Amino acid sequence: MGAGGPSDLPSPPGWRPPMLASLLRMPDEAAVLRAGDGGDERNRDGLRGIAVRDGDRVELWSRNHLSFNRRFPDLVVALGRIPVPSFVLDGEIVAFTPGGRTSFQLLQAGPTAPGGRTVLVAFDLISLLGRDTSGLPLDERSQLLRRAVGDGPDQVTVSEQLAGDPAQLLAAACQAGWEGLVAKRRSSPYRSGRSTDWRKLKC
Repeated sequence: MGAGGPSDLPSPPGWRPPMLASLLRMPDEAAVLRAGDGGDERNRDGLRGIAVRDGDRVELWSRNHLSFNRRFPDLVVALGRIPVPSFVLDGEIVAFTPGGRTSFQLLQAGPTAPGGRTVLVAFDLISLLGRDTSGLPLDERSQLLRRAVGDGPDQVTVSEQLAGDPAQLLAAACQAGWEGLVAKRRSSPYRSGRSTDWRKLKC
């Protein structure tokens, strides 16, 4: 259809099944990490969250399409303060202790738990301003994600990308008490379901 037709118009953003990582065993499968254009991110001990905003409407969903709006109302408010009116973000809802560690027990206790801070750590951008971004390489989606979140609320942050040898990064992550790492192929698109473009390295 030509320019200006219905297919060229932005469509309202909506939930979709998230992309899931396949387990990778170290050191047996370490060659898989070195063979491609991989990058590593921290694997946090939390709840998967798909955030959908369309103007004033904000929905925070679980990986199984259950609403988190009543469970995490502070995050819904924070998502409404991001300086972009339409997006779909993929991330992890985590609770930080005063010492900076994530605690699943604290997350289960809810936003009123003493001493905790609930945060949505965004790591992917599925849609922006009504345009599907899932077909873009991960590197491009990451750049758009950082620009979209920008200097937004403290309760929505962007996952840090780690550089270095995966085996050494995993050893350091385990020593620090992390859940592990997720190695992602930087050129890969976003596809719903289990994928070997994302590989989970568990401590």
